[in-house]
Amino acid sequence: MLIAHLCFFRERKKLPPFIWSDLNIKEVESLPHDVDGHYAFKLKYDSNNLMKSTKDGRPWQPWVTSSRAGFLGIRRLASCGGTYKCQNKKCAFLHSYGKTNMVQFKSVIANCTVCACCGYEAVGVPCTAKKVWEFGENHVTVFHHGQHTCEVRTIEPDISSDASAFFQANTNAKPSKG
Repeated sequence: MLIAHLCFFRERKKLPPFIWSDLNIKEVESLPHDVDGHYAFKLKYDSNNLMKSTKDGRPWQPWVTSSRAGFLGIRRLASCGGTYKCQNKKCAFLHSYGKTNMVQFKSVIANCTVCACCGYEAVGVPCTAKKVWEFGENHVTVFHHGQHTCEVRTIEPDISSDASAFFQANTNAKPSKG
């Protein structure tokens, strides 16, 4: 597979502060799972885990440290990682859901991603959305810029604490054999 179509994932774009000057900052408990568009959110964060409170359902690349004139706190920036797209017109996903698979993929070898439903080689789809975090003393302001071309990822619930509590309360219980 040629790597040429993956180069767009590393595209850089400056985000001057004036692009958010006309936005009302929304105070929220957590970020919308399917955030899309031009928004600014303000929320509390855990100082021991700065990024945990700002998760959403998008496939963000690892953040990088950023700075801007007039802001002296911690500032981070991430670009959306984009997604892949199956181009097989006979894919089971397409026939089952009536739309092209843009969510279920697996890497089979280095630089080769395939559709998890049909095994056909997937094509990268760029997403130019950006996310900026500015951490203040007791809150974080999250700026979102751009329209996503990728799909929202589902978040599986963390049941580890429930499972631990169950097994502590039921010491005779054992995991079932699959």
